[in-house]
Amino acid sequence: MKKYLLLIVLIVGVQIAFGQFRNRRTTGSQGGTVTNYANPKEFEIASIDIEGLSVLDKNALISLTGLRVGDRIKIPGDQISGAIRKLWNHGLVGDVSILVSKIEGDQAHLLIQLAELPRLMGFSFEGVSTSRETELKEDLNLYRGKVVTDAMIRKTELAVSKNFQSRGFLNADVNVIMEQDSINSDGVRLRIVVDEKAKIKINEIIIEGNQDVADSKLKRKLKKTGEKVRFTLPKKAFEAVFGLRPKKVATFMTQTYDVSETDVIDWVRDNIKVNIFKNSKFIK
Repeated sequence: MKKYLLLIVLIVGVQIAFGQFRNRRTTGSQGGTVTNYANPKEFEIASIDIEGLSVLDKNALISLTGLRVGDRIKIPGDQISGAIRKLWNHGLVGDVSILVSKIEGDQAHLLIQLAELPRLMGFSFEGVSTSRETELKEDLNLYRGKVVTDAMIRKTELAVSKNFQSRGFLNADVNVIMEQDSINSDGVRLRIVVDEKAKIKINEIIIEGNQDVADSKLKRKLKKTGEKVRFTLPKKAFEAVFGLRPKKVATFMTQTYDVSETDVIDWVRDNIKVNIFKNSKFIK
């Protein structure tokens, strides 16, 4: 008999505990209500509060969500997830979550928890000359108080790289380092480190398949290009000049070769390149 009585007590205790657990899941508490995703219900928004603000205005952010006190929404529902997406799309905050802090009948109190993105307090350059630094500052749209995002950092790196590439530094390495500001806890500073490396120049332009037009004429049509200045001697002249022996000096001074005008033009074109009015240009 005692065994049966003990079994009945255990069954009743389990049923009571399960009922209390189920009641907590559906009704919630002051600290944060857990909703039933399998059975969303419609509520009227009684209040909207925000946690995590530092610089941004509370009323402005609530306005961006599209949620209004007095609106009737389903919880959970598309309106809540849509409000989170709207905050993300404006690029002002990082992590965002919307919770139901309290439910009173059919009225729900919403709590928006977020983390603001850091603000730019300043930036500096390393590996850049003073004149180039001034030019880069004009090109970059960086100013104090601007929201710092991953996209903004990538855009800054790309803009600096293009500036150096336009001057022939094709292998320039640009790295933007974000550092915490020493005065403002919500601010950061950007350190833009540049390693320009060697400048890339055109040594020689070789044109193949050209029959009717001189190579030099075609090269003049190439915009913003120019070959490196060079002067070379043909093999015979080089051997004659640098391989002279005392006995052959007289022979070298009196020796002549029969050459045509075409031979002279070809020799000059292949061995001498003097850019009088322009330097060797870089490769874009």
